[in-house]
Amino acid sequence: MKIAIAGASSGVGRHIAEAILSRKTHTTLAILRKPCPELESQGARVIVTDYSSSDALSSALESAHTVICAMGMAGGDPSLLAKNEVALVHAAIKAGVKRFVPTGWAGTDGGKDDFIEAYRPKYAAIEALQTSGMEWSFPMNGMFLNYFAAPKPGNGYLRPGKFWIDYENCTATIPGDKR
Repeated sequence: MKIAIAGASSGVGRHIAEAILSRKTHTTLAILRKPCPELESQGARVIVTDYSSSDALSSALESAHTVICAMGMAGGDPSLLAKNEVALVHAAIKAGVKRFVPTGWAGTDGGKDDFIEAYRPKYAAIEALQTSGMEWSFPMNGMFLNYFAAPKPGNGYLRPGKFWIDYENCTATIPGDKR
């Protein structure tokens, strides 16, 4: 089975890619914005894209059974993540992909009124998947503990982040707090 992983070079995507590659039971396609020789040396076929060419992207996904999206926010821009993920959904539909896993990982589904503004654009991919005809599942595993490791790096490829708790400045933001 061919599995394509968008965002396979870092973070959650890198963990997923390396887990699949280590089993040596599936063909692994890494969809990335820049080359990643480390994944190629482990057996992945790397496709570099900027997500702007639907034809090139759907051609790359041809004969893929499953697409797993683990893209991060390029330059911290959630709307660009949404645009790229929707392009990936449409390319997967065109390529005849059977199953799609959108980028949820440690967050909510990003509904239009999500209390975390950065998550709201994620919902565009879910809307596209609802009419896609593909099987899909949205992973919501909760916040990864590595994100709370700030300012120290955690284990693996996940970077520490200052979501609600800023240890360095001894502050916290409670989601839903309007103050």
